[in-house]
Amino acid sequence: MNTGEHSQTLTGHVGEIRTIIFSADGRIIASTGEDSTLRFWDLNTYEQQRGLTAYQGTLWNVLFRSDGSTIVTETAKTLVHSDLWRKIRLWNYANGKQIKIIHENYSSIWSIVFSPDGKLMASSGMDCIVYLWDLSVLLNTDNIIE
Repeated sequence: MNTGEHSQTLTGHVGEIRTIIFSADGRIIASTGEDSTLRFWDLNTYEQQRGLTAYQGTLWNVLFRSDGSTIVTETAKTLVHSDLWRKIRLWNYANGKQIKIIHENYSSIWSIVFSPDGKLMASSGMDCIVYLWDLSVLLNTDNIIE
């Protein structure tokens, strides 16, 4: 009988959680929050696999690339007079390392998406522009953060 109660709780963030998302294969759930962390839980064991730190600011968005190899996050940090500084970061899911910071602006980023084939990424925001990136260029090893 369905009681309407939740079946599990996943804890670990300190502060508000901003985004949660399932991996394409449904085995992992990822979450971002005000504690500057990106956390992953294994849905077979309900245990946290690991947490990644964005170094500064609140993590707002998280999205898995369709093949599960790459994750994108958006970081926001409040500056003087409530202006927001924003960065989009790409992460390698397998090793947890940040691959690249690809966009910085002072406008709110409202949406980030990967194309279904995983070849492109797009973002949009309050600046009324859609930005497109070719992931084969962004993920080229010559462009990786060391």
